[in-house]
Amino acid sequence: MKRYIYEALKSLRGQTAFSMPGHKSKDIYDFDFRDDITEVVGADNLMEPEECILKSEEEIAKVYGVKRSYFITEGSTMALKIAITLLTKSKDTILVQRNSHKSIYNSAVQFDLNLEYISPKFDVEKQLLLGIETEELDKKLNENKSIKVVVLTSPNYYGMILNLKELSEVVHKHGCKLIVDEAHGGHLIFSRQSELSAVRYADVVVHSTHKTLPSLTGSSMLHINCEIEHGRVLKMMSLLMSSSPSYLSMLSSEFGVAYLENTGGFEKIEREVDNFKEHLREEVEFLEIKDNSIADMDILKLAFRTRGNSGLNVVNELALRYNIRLEMGDLYYALCILSVVDETEDFKNLENALKEISVGEYDYIDRDYKEISPKIVLSPKKAFESESEMVDIEEAVGRVSSSMVMLYPPGVPIVAYGEEFTEEVVRELKRYPKLSGVVESKVEVVK
Repeated sequence: MKRYIYEALKSLRGQTAFSMPGHKSKDIYDFDFRDDITEVVGADNLMEPEECILKSEEEIAKVYGVKRSYFITEGSTMALKIAITLLTKSKDTILVQRNSHKSIYNSAVQFDLNLEYISPKFDVEKQLLLGIETEELDKKLNENKSIKVVVLTSPNYYGMILNLKELSEVVHKHGCKLIVDEAHGGHLIFSRQSELSAVRYADVVVHSTHKTLPSLTGSSMLHINCEIEHGRVLKMMSLLMSSSPSYLSMLSSEFGVAYLENTGGFEKIEREVDNFKEHLREEVEFLEIKDNSIADMDILKLAFRTRGNSGLNVVNELALRYNIRLEMGDLYYALCILSVVDETEDFKNLENALKEISVGEYDYIDRDYKEISPKIVLSPKKAFESESEMVDIEEAVGRVSSSMVMLYPPGVPIVAYGEEFTEEVVRELKRYPKLSGVVESKVEVVK
């Protein structure tokens, strides 16, 4: 047979990478495929750790300052599912930041949970969702006393870090548990932004070590900071995860944490970013936000606009013409995910390319667009299990979604399970040339 995946990935070798995974395809590992084994004598067992895996998890817990840490080899999607099921029962209501990753909505389907939303503050000028205001969180928890768990995301895809100290105080004041999807922030504890990390404040934290640490794709960590029995965590891991966890994934998470603890590198990467921005002040508008709903901007996220291009166009141009890989682009912004292994030459390649493609005026930002207010009609599980049909986007107004529609990446639903396709939603969907969940201009709705 022809090896299509191999041929495709082979053609991408040698790209300058400003996307995850955090190892950036650089030759940094002291392990290789000889270490891809299974639960043989001397290798321990992830689901019942007693030897090397347990010792490594205990060391990582010390590094992050948490009670327990667990390797998750199926990404933060799985880590979030485990986190949520550890703290909930069927039919419970959880409060979810509306711009959460799709895995949280899928968890609501899988575990039959009811969702309440808290919407981030919306910046009309920049057309971006910002952070969560403590007053709004307090109001939500006062209005619905049935909420058991709050799920927040920090930093978000664009690098906005929440004021987790204040937000956690509100959550715990109401007797709720706090889960933070810090998939993009596994590096924070090692940086000058250490005090902003969720491990300081949340009950359960999820890290994608493959995003900003030099670890393999799909590598993740689950951190426990509250009184959850060790055996219960292992039980949920065994229930939800594959019985064949990747040792290479565990090795790479261990490597990534050790690399940042022992090597650091944040002063160097900050100098690189400062120089990069200084050289491109005329050609590029960098995303810089100061707002009371966010604590800071993540130092390993670099979002920007160029003259004459949408973010989507920038991503395509750089990939096809310059062999440079960015993480994502939207209607306005392009996004780089940085890592401490990025080098001066990488930034120089990107700088030269951006100087060439940034021509003319910045694309007009449609500031008539206002924040979407999602309308929940059915529970996620009810919507998912209902009989459905495909209808044209134009005909979807007033219908209930039985799926999710989103720009991917970042994987944040524009409309989620059980929400109504309002005129606002349909208008937003029509702005994008391609969306996950839209097939030949049709979307899936409940019959």
